This record gives sequence, structure tokens and C-alpha cells, in this order.
Amino acid sequence: MSTSNKIIFVVLVIFVFVIPVLAQEKTNDYPVLKGPYLGQEPPGMIPEVFAPGIVSTADYTELGCTFSPDGKEFYFSRYTETRDIWVCRLKDNGWQKPEPAPFNTSYREMSPHITADGNKLFFVSTRPHTLRSGDPKNWSMWVSMRNATEWEEPFFLGTGIYLTSSKMNNIFLSYFTEGGVVIGQTKFVNSGFSEIKSLEGDMNSPYFDNHPCIAPDESYILFESNRPGSHRVKKLLIFTSLIRKKMAHGVKLLT
Repeated sequence: MSTSNKIIFVVLVIFVFVIPVLAQEKTNDYPVLKGPYLGQEPPGMIPEVFAPGIVSTADYTELGCTFSPDGKEFYFSRYTETRDIWVCRLKDNGWQKPEPAPFNTSYREMSPHITADGNKLFFVSTRPHTLRSGDPKNWSMWVSMRNATEWEEPFFLGTGIYLTSSKMNNIFLSYFTEGGVVIGQTKFVNSGFSEIKSLEGDMNSPYFDNHPCIAPDESYILFESNRPGSHRVKKLLIFTSLIRKKMAHGVKLLT
């Protein structure tokens, strides 16, 4: 065999055997994740970084997450060059690497929330609509309906951000009023929101209340606020006893 033929043979061996092995090793850098919560320990009483290096990364900012009711899909917001929604899916061989959600656009999307029945995925976006421009400051609420196999094309709902919902199909969200940002309640009716009403009782305040998270049975609600009593600009509050649409017994959790 001539020298040139030997060189060609060696190159072919590298392409056929070595490169696929290296590619497989690179693929295998992603850990095998099986079980609930992306294979992470169930949540406890002490806050911990969730899925470090997988969901929570050093290069980006991740927040605003939601699981599907069957626990097989996990959506979250990731701030990269833009703001997008990402998804991890549970397959037979474990949890797959996070990838951009199929309904993302060139505009900003964030704060996904899947309802208890798994049929609706709400999120906010700056994508243009006939009632709103594509200005990055103009966040609007959108929803995608689930069919037998996938999420359908999202459609515009209206103003509002940071939506959360209960098993009773009540929706709570932050919305803008002349007095500032408050938390209101509404329902999804006829492919849109019913009238958004401010919560009564101690929840109705002149302060900046934001990022609500309602318990499935509506026994308590978590939210962020700049109400007095903290040296920080914002703090996390919990209000319990949602009775007759009134919140009472506020307790400061974190500052």
C-alpha cells in the first residue's frame, strides 16, 4: 500500500470510528435524569437552586416555571439575548435537554403557566397585536390551547402579567391600574378574560403587589410586595384564608 493510500485509509478510519465516538461522548455530557422534578430531590422547607447546570445556569437568568399536571413537561423563562420560554420533556429514556418552546417568536415571551386541567398554557409576550404594538415595554397575556398532541397557535387575551390559577378555574394576575400594579381575579370565558376585579380585604392595598401564586385549593396566595416592614424594596408575603373573595392574615415570609 502506497503512502498516499495509507493516509487516505487512516482518514477514513477517523471519520468512520473516532468522530462518532467523540460526538456520542459530547451528547453524553448531559446527565441521565429520571423521576419527578427532573430527577431532583422533592422540595423542602429550605429554598435551593433548582436543577443547577440544567435549568438554573451561570450564564443566564431563569425564572417563572410551571409543570404540566402529569409531570412530563416543565416550562420556564430564560433570559438570553432575548427573553424566551424553554421546555424540558420526559421521554422513555429520561428528561431531555431544555429547548426553546415551539411557540416562541422573535419578540419576548416569559412567565408560562399551565392550568390544573392541562388544557391551557398562559404566558406573556411583547409580540404585536391589533390592540398593542410590538414595543418591548408592552407585555400582554396570551394563551395556547392543548389538542391531542401539541399546543396550538397562541392567541391574544389582553393586558395583565404573572398569571396563576387554582383548581376551581379562578385566575389571579397582576394588572395595571391608575394607582399602580395590583392583583386581580378573573376567569377564562369564551376564549377571553371575564372582567378583572381587584381582590377585597387586606389584599387591596396602595402598594406594588406583584407575582401572585395561588394554592390549588385557594387556601393561601404568595406574592411580592413593597409594603412597609422591610428594608428591601420588595418582600414575599403570604396571605391565608381566601373566604368570600377576601384575603386576611398576612404574614411576611422573606425579605
